[in-house]
Amino acid sequence: MKLLWLIGIEGSGHHMMRDVLRHFLASREVIDKGACYPLWVQRWDGEQDALPRQAVRNVLEEILREYQSSGCTHLYEDTSFPFGGTEEPFTSCVSGKENRGFDRKPDVSDLVHLIGDLVDVRILVMHRSPQATVNSSLRRGFSDDPGFECRLAEGINDYVTGEIARLPRDRYRTCHFDDFIKSPLKHVLPLAEWWDIPPELIREGLSRLKKPTAAHERPPERQEILEKYFTAKRVAPWLAAYQQNPLVPT
Repeated sequence: MKLLWLIGIEGSGHHMMRDVLRHFLASREVIDKGACYPLWVQRWDGEQDALPRQAVRNVLEEILREYQSSGCTHLYEDTSFPFGGTEEPFTSCVSGKENRGFDRKPDVSDLVHLIGDLVDVRILVMHRSPQATVNSSLRRGFSDDPGFECRLAEGINDYVTGEIARLPRDRYRTCHFDDFIKSPLKHVLPLAEWWDIPPELIREGLSRLKKPTAAHERPPERQEILEKYFTAKRVAPWLAAYQQNPLVPT
């Protein structure tokens, strides 16, 4: 049984990938957002006491055993960062219905070590230009402060690239959102092989892809802020990490 886990900063293609996989996720052999996720999120929620490792392990083992006995072949999860929290400095300029912070974040490497011998964990790390992900957050009204969103994106990219650096290379692949959009057919077979999905179930979903907002379509004053913040020097370490183990070799 495989655990397919899509992770990355919000705005890097999670909803797009879910649309592409909609036929696969509807299969009765697939558990989409099952009983496991709330348990391990609670373990790493900075606002709650961490659940003991062995207790989490025992419950997860029971859940996985039940899924396997029912004929399940794949578990699917997608997690975009951030997904709420109250830790400073990431909540100083929030707007909207809920705080968007950084202290609730599944510990990716810990999860692999926790259940990697119980289920075949296959992580796909979606990534994208930080200018594009920040613009996406602002466009969708998550915040009205570009400076806050830039700092938040910086912290998340530092976290995600740090996590994947600790993972064995056979546990993850990376995929650039814009490369996928530009050449989706080139990604079908590599994704099908990585996640053990019938290629035709991926091809059927490609018609759902939508062209993202281009840089020249963003508000000029916003684009100026993004370009000044995300300098080549600041972005270089993330690019190097994200390019280490690509789904589609360049």
